Amino acid sequence: MSSSSAAPKPQISPERLVLGAAGLGMAYGRPDAQGRPAQRPDPFQVQDTLAAAWQLGIRCIDTAPAYGRSEELIGRYWQGAVWSKTDPTSDLGQSLRALRRQRLELLQWHNFSISTLHDSGFLARWRSLAADERIAELGVSVYTGEEALAALALPQLRMVQLPWNLLARWPLQLCAPGLRQHGVRIAVRSVYLQGLLAGRQPPPAASSLALDLDSCARIAAELGLPLPVLALRAALEHPDIDQVVVGCDHPDQVSVLAQALAAPALPADLALPPALPHRPAVDPRTW
Repeated sequence: MSSSSAAPKPQISPERLVLGAAGLGMAYGRPDAQGRPAQRPDPFQVQDTLAAAWQLGIRCIDTAPAYGRSEELIGRYWQGAVWSKTDPTSDLGQSLRALRRQRLELLQWHNFSISTLHDSGFLARWRSLAADERIAELGVSVYTGEEALAALALPQLRMVQLPWNLLARWPLQLCAPGLRQHGVRIAVRSVYLQGLLAGRQPPPAASSLALDLDSCARIAAELGLPLPVLALRAALEHPDIDQVVVGCDHPDQVSVLAQALAAPALPADLALPPALPHRPAVDPRTW
């Protein structure tokens, strides 16, 4: 395989990208290649990162009350659309005040699970949110394809967000046909797998991924691409993915997004590690 097998570049709008804000409000992700732990950026770095994302053409950000100071900093420095999340302990009014806005473009139930459907309190809360004029659309954030399909039972469900990356493709494969049939849009996150696909150190619980990571790095090198660019470009070209949530906590990281948007199309016969179901090592909750 070589870069000469790549097709002409399709036009991909930067508005397909949604800036993930977890790393803006707290230390997030794996230690870097030198073993240095992730650090929470200072407000000036956050401001510069948001400005770089806006200059690139990104117009939406994804946050949550659980993301440290994220909502507060977004309220100071971001003028675009906002997706946020809720759970039984969240206060929507408090989030809106921190974000300095009257309305959210999308509110997602954080870490929705199949068991959530059997909670009468959740169903009452969902109906209340569906009638709330401060929310344009409702969605859920899930970890598995089974959870995504279970969420189809919810009225006014417009978006499902789930993990997808070069090593964790099975959840989307499982649920995409059902979501498409019901007109539910699909956003993916974790395209860098907490930095493992961007050069960060895997934890012991993910040591079994070493060969897969090496394989992905080798494919990227054969294409003449940095591995993070391959990881993001693969998500952007996936026909079932509407938007890609990608975390950045430094302006330099935004330049990787620009490289992915400008990269040539990936070969149609691109061979990746098998998309196996039930791989605990690709789920950060097991680390």
